[in-house]
Amino acid sequence: MPGRTCLNPDRFSASFRSGAIGFLLYILLSITAAMAQAQSVTLNLVATDYPPYLYPEDGEAKGLEAEIIREVFERRLGVAVKFEFYPWRRAQQMIESGAADLFVAAATPERREFAEVGRVPLGYWSYSVVVNGTAAPAELFYQHDIKSLKAFRLIALGGSSWVEEYLPMLEFEWANSVEQMFKMLLHGRVDAIVGGSAVLRQYLVAHPAQQIVELPLAGPPVPLYLQFSEKSKHKALLGKAEAELVALWRSGWIQQVHAKYELACPAPKVQATLPTALLNDHANP
Repeated sequence: MPGRTCLNPDRFSASFRSGAIGFLLYILLSITAAMAQAQSVTLNLVATDYPPYLYPEDGEAKGLEAEIIREVFERRLGVAVKFEFYPWRRAQQMIESGAADLFVAAATPERREFAEVGRVPLGYWSYSVVVNGTAAPAELFYQHDIKSLKAFRLIALGGSSWVEEYLPMLEFEWANSVEQMFKMLLHGRVDAIVGGSAVLRQYLVAHPAQQIVELPLAGPPVPLYLQFSEKSKHKALLGKAEAELVALWRSGWIQQVHAKYELACPAPKVQATLPTALLNDHANP
């Protein structure tokens, strides 16, 4: 019929292939751009020197929390983490001001005012009293009643919100480091240290002192959580990180890291406290 244009099959096929290739290239470039964007994110994590949980060694962050954080963010989420170490009080001030993105700590009402606190623990913390046994018999310091410490000069790490929150009946001097606490104890400037059991033991292993006596405080272990600054532009990553933590708990990987550092890990209690929604998402890790 005059005026009718016939479709050229070869031209149509070439056009279709060209369009399909262009579309695939668009998808590939979009995925590549998204991956590049994720990898370009660097989280600024602040901490204090607190072995065996988190500490600097030869220019690198080491310890239980460092291994878990790298597994969650760097290996699983493709997000780099920069570890920086400061006195504990200053580290928390950096979270509050937005100068840093996240830290790992016990959840307290004070911290919830400036940080978005996770629900899945990385690990657990217990507390002890450490005394100088040459100054007075250890039994004088602690008789299974924390109020018995009122009569003594006590020191704790500055910024320890757990101590401030749950031991308000006691008065403390505040130190900038674990080393400073032990120096003051050994020189008789304080009578006892209150702090994390594993941290205090680690220091005593590295710096043996026969006269030092540890007295564990009674009570359940304190969970440690990821906490993002409310001012961090990356705080939306908390939910993704929590989902990965659930998978790691259920697979037994986190328990193995605790065993590596000889830290107690109340796994049955952990499983019981994990959020139901997160557990359902990772029923088969």
